Amino acid sequence: MTAAAERSPRAKAHAHAALKAAVLAKRVHLGVNIGIANRPGSPVFIRRETAVPLFVSLFGVIAATLLGGPMLGLIGLGLGVGAFLLFVLPRLRDRVYERSLAFALGGVAEFETMWGAGALSLMTPDKSLAEARSPAGDWVAFAEALAETTTAEATPGP
Repeated sequence: MTAAAERSPRAKAHAHAALKAAVLAKRVHLGVNIGIANRPGSPVFIRRETAVPLFVSLFGVIAATLLGGPMLGLIGLGLGVGAFLLFVLPRLRDRVYERSLAFALGGVAEFETMWGAGALSLMTPDKSLAEARSPAGDWVAFAEALAETTTAEATPGP
């Protein structure tokens, strides 16, 4: 059992609110493991988003091979793979990231679902805090440490 699991719901809610504010203010980067987030069973997985482009490419290659012969089929295969890697995959990655971000910032239970799956990581852009990686890392402790550093920076010195 992780230390975050032992915290009270109120402490988790406070930590989640602090993390959400920090992520939206770009003081914390919420990393998403796209491979974990975009697989069956994940709350942000949409099967058709992954399957439709692959089936369209597959049927295009089969049609090109049947209509134009093996050489046209190979050209179609090359074009299909290139289009998938250059256009479809980056768009898919961005969409999964945006859905994961919205889901994780939606509430404590949602954040813990993604954290428990190992799909998230937390880091500060300036590397002032140690990175917290799911599922072994303690996201509540990260949020508390972030709040302490933010408070220390906001408090003027003597």
